[in-house]
Amino acid sequence: MPYDLREALRPETERAAHELNAAYKLVIAARRWRARLTDILKRDGASDSDFSVLYHLAAAPTGLKQGELAERMGVRGPTLTRLLDGLEARGWVRRGEIIGDRRFKLIKLTTLGCDTVRDLDPLARSLRDHIFDGCTDEQIIAFQAMLDRILERSAAD
Repeated sequence: MPYDLREALRPETERAAHELNAAYKLVIAARRWRARLTDILKRDGASDSDFSVLYHLAAAPTGLKQGELAERMGVRGPTLTRLLDGLEARGWVRRGEIIGDRRFKLIKLTTLGCDTVRDLDPLARSLRDHIFDGCTDEQIIAFQAMLDRILERSAAD
């Protein structure tokens, strides 16, 4: 059942009503997606947060500074530190020093982490395929552009 908050909150303009509903639906969709992905990945001992770390590191073969990784994932430092502790304990990532700058940690995938991404990606892809089934390429591209705009506008100053 589609959600419509217009009756409850009575926005002042039609645009405000559309913005309200779009924002609410975006949050609900993200929560549902994360929950579904975690359900799929937990059979392999991973969560959507674990997969997000692995995914971002797979896209950066030379590694990422811990702060950079946190920013890309949209999480705070302490949250990422806890995630990395678990991933490092499983042998999926390693934290190392950055030569010439010991203030930062460089995070890299291990060989086991690379293998894990390859094993988990088809599971994540099946969920993406299911969710976007029936959408045209143009709709997906337009949706991606809208999300890029939302991410840009919602970033901390």
